[in-house]
Amino acid sequence: ENMENRHDFQYNVVYDYANLADVDGLIIAYGSLCIFLEDKNKHHFLDRFKGIPYVLVEDRDENNAGSSVISDNYNGMYKVVEHLILEHDYKEFLFLSGPKDNTDAMEREQAFRDVLAKYQIPFDEDHYAEGDFSQCCNKQIAELLDRYPHADAFVCANDVMAETIYRECAARNLVVGRDIAVTGYDDWDMAESMTPPLTTVLQNELDMGHVCVKSIIDLCDGKTPTDEVVPAIVKVRASCGCAVASEY
Repeated sequence: ENMENRHDFQYNVVYDYANLADVDGLIIAYGSLCIFLEDKNKHHFLDRFKGIPYVLVEDRDENNAGSSVISDNYNGMYKVVEHLILEHDYKEFLFLSGPKDNTDAMEREQAFRDVLAKYQIPFDEDHYAEGDFSQCCNKQIAELLDRYPHADAFVCANDVMAETIYRECAARNLVVGRDIAVTGYDDWDMAESMTPPLTTVLQNELDMGHVCVKSIIDLCDGKTPTDEVVPAIVKVRASCGCAVASEY
């Protein structure tokens, strides 16, 4: 118990440093932090920084105490799934979501469900599993592929989990892009060099970083908090079954 308490102290003291250092403003990567925090603890966490201008990255501040910068998760995921339907005529989908309390994950999942509903493509919860945005989702992936080995497409809420799908497909002698389509989200560094290159959605970190810096400067100048949505771009590559890469 003492070891656990010491670990918690060392893990959490970095957050207290923001108050001790007398900073002018904070950019908080809450989209990553909330994977480890329950949604009900969000406002308690943000209360630590009361009085300090802050910008949340990859999440929203419902109380408008600070600004937020988030990728256009909904339209990005909507477009990539619509591509699978309109360009490839896929009918049977598997979906691996992100963690349930994560805003990015919730918006991407909602877009996936909405586009299937629009085109009247059946989808039940046996085709769905919750992941955690990490590589530790082998079990969920294996169970979905065990139940539906002939699924047309496996849509994934981020690229890290999509790479795990690649490995599970290889173990089953399934060729991604031929036997089953796989898509991700984020366009991480490895996406274009994967075999085959991964069809995904670019969450432009440089654009988001630029907007974050501008937003925190505006807050420090006394301007009203804003909710900024950064456009997302679909990167079509071979993992969805396309022979020619494109983006839109």
